[in-house]
Amino acid sequence: MPTATVNLLTNYQKENKLLHTWDLYYPFVQYKILSSSCEQLRDIYECEEGLEYRLKETIKFAPTYTDWIDLLKTKRYTRTRLQRLATHVLTNTTKEEMQSAHSEGLRHIQLLGFTTKGQQFLKQTRKQRNLPILTKRAKATGRIAELEERAAIIYAQPLLTHARNSAIKAEFTPPIQLNKY
Repeated sequence: MPTATVNLLTNYQKENKLLHTWDLYYPFVQYKILSSSCEQLRDIYECEEGLEYRLKETIKFAPTYTDWIDLLKTKRYTRTRLQRLATHVLTNTTKEEMQSAHSEGLRHIQLLGFTTKGQQFLKQTRKQRNLPILTKRAKATGRIAELEERAAIIYAQPLLTHARNSAIKAEFTPPIQLNKY
């Protein structure tokens, strides 16, 4: 892992007293599954083929996220697929929302960061792009933008209130501008 990334993660852990792991989100996932009917779970994106019944049954007996995934996992339902499903359960992303987002298509490209050289490239290629590049997330519209905002807010939930508010606010700040190269 690059040194800069290690430093960012170390600083994040010092500031927030945690690194995000599935175990932090497991109580939220448990609550959502236990408080939802099978019909409601069936509407969650990627919940297929009667998986909602397995979710409800296994969540009762698993003390940790890893234990729960181990109970759920089969040849048909891989760990990766189940992690994606857990994300959709956590964000309450429905099949209808995803279908709408897919049919709507991409409306923009969200710029996360750039260098001076990258900024020059963006200016030179402006007329060649089919999609606008947004530097402010607040300008984003459409179903995908709504799903991204919901995911960002939920991602921040394990943080203490001040840190949570800062993390959510950071999602809507301009992109990182590096002055290298």
